Amino acid sequence: MCGNHDVELARPAVAARLSALLSPLEPARVRVHPWFLHVPRVLVAEHGHQHHALHRIPELLRTAVNGTDELDLPPLAAWNAHPSRSRLTRAGAVARACLASERAERRVRERAYDELLQNESLRLALDEAAVRELARLSRFRTVSALPRTAIRMVLAAAGRSIAGDEAPAAAGRFARTLEVHRSGVAWYISGHTHRALESELEACPTRYVNTGTWCSDVRGRGPDQSDRRAFPYAVVDVARDGATSGGLRYWRPDGG
Repeated sequence: MCGNHDVELARPAVAARLSALLSPLEPARVRVHPWFLHVPRVLVAEHGHQHHALHRIPELLRTAVNGTDELDLPPLAAWNAHPSRSRLTRAGAVARACLASERAERRVRERAYDELLQNESLRLALDEAAVRELARLSRFRTVSALPRTAIRMVLAAAGRSIAGDEAPAAAGRFARTLEVHRSGVAWYISGHTHRALESELEACPTRYVNTGTWCSDVRGRGPDQSDRRAFPYAVVDVARDGATSGGLRYWRPDGG
């Protein structure tokens, strides 16, 4: 599942190389999902960065189809691309990235990108209208993204927690969009926030699970932060009648 730190996996050549390395005898067993995975009536899984303005890559599917490096850096990546340069230079890079993201959001709404979304709807086994709406669900807007980010930075510098015990609002919007298109699922699984969490979604029967991270340096607040030998993961079981069960689990090397 591609995220903001490994978006290169969306390129077909990179995905093919990874598959060959992980399963040399049967490369087809390893599949890379550039955007999200959909198992009808059971679950959707995505990394989650597409709903985070400073990490969002509006035209992600262009890389998955064309295998090019033509995508512009999202704003936060532009800030981190040249850490040794002056803050003024980096701020200029962010400003250019914001403008590029705004232009990309407009292109996502054009006919040329609709063709990519149509092909993606076939791969995902989802209605084309649903896929189009999901692609436009969390639009990047400079006027709202930068002030929110500044507030979060100030709170973090003051030692204030910016992570709550509830699912992100975007997860609810995603799940409810599927419900509207009669493609509701029992589980919505994501990561990105580094905060292992299982909770309900507002006004939706879908259950939310965030698998957190296995990297001890950036774990969010949760049981796995106090116990660095607890590694979060998600389990979803499907019974013969279609009923599902499962949720967030923790694995320990000692078998606990």
